[in-house]
Amino acid sequence: MTPERFVKEAITLYREAREVAFPKNNIFRGRSASISSSLEDLMALYISKNNPNKCTYYVDQGMKFNETIKYPDVVIQEISGDISNIIDLKTDMGFGRDKLYDLCKEWNKRIEQVKNTKTKFKRGATKEEVSGFFTKKLLCHVVILTRVNSGKNIDEHIEKVNKELKNVKVYLLTKGKHPNEYGCTVDDLVKKIDILKPNFESLIKTIKDNSK
Repeated sequence: MTPERFVKEAITLYREAREVAFPKNNIFRGRSASISSSLEDLMALYISKNNPNKCTYYVDQGMKFNETIKYPDVVIQEISGDISNIIDLKTDMGFGRDKLYDLCKEWNKRIEQVKNTKTKFKRGATKEEVSGFFTKKLLCHVVILTRVNSGKNIDEHIEKVNKELKNVKVYLLTKGKHPNEYGCTVDDLVKKIDILKPNFESLIKTIKDNSK
C-alpha cells in the first residue's frame, strides 16, 4: 500500500462517515460519525502491507501494562511473542494543540515502566488468551494524520519529542488540506494534500529495524 493509497482510503472513510448507516430518503446525519476505529484499522493495514517482518497486529486491544489495562491503537507482536512497537494514532492535534509533548511524556514514562515485562490479553472476537513480552527496545510511535488543526507550533513540538524522549517517536503524515475537506472529489483532494512520504518511510523503517 502506497502513502497515496493510504490517504485516499482515509478520505473515503471521512466521506462515508457523513452518511447514515441505514440510508433512507428521510434520514439525514448532522455530525459525521466517529471514524477513529476505522482509521486505526487502516493504519494497521498500511503497516502490515509495508512491514517485511511477519507480525500480528492488534487494534484497540486491551492488554496489561503492569497492573493496569491500556488500549493502544495498534500493537505489533512478532512471531516470537515479543512486542517492540505500539502505535498511538491521532487524526490531528485539535483536541490539544499544545499538549503533544505532555502526551508523549506520559507514553515515555509508561513505556519505561513496562520494558522487559510480560503482558497478556484476550482477543476480542474469540476471547483466546494471548501472552506477550514488552522488549527493552519498546517504542511508542505517535502518528498524526494531518498538520491541519494541529497548531502553529506542531513542528517544534515534534522535534522536541524526537530529540528528548527516548521511548517515543512522532510522525506527521500530511499537511495542506485536511482529509475531511468538503467541496471536491476524492481524487482532487488527494492532489491538494501534501503527502509527507519521508515520514511514512521513516515510520516503517523504524518499526522494521526496532523489531530485529
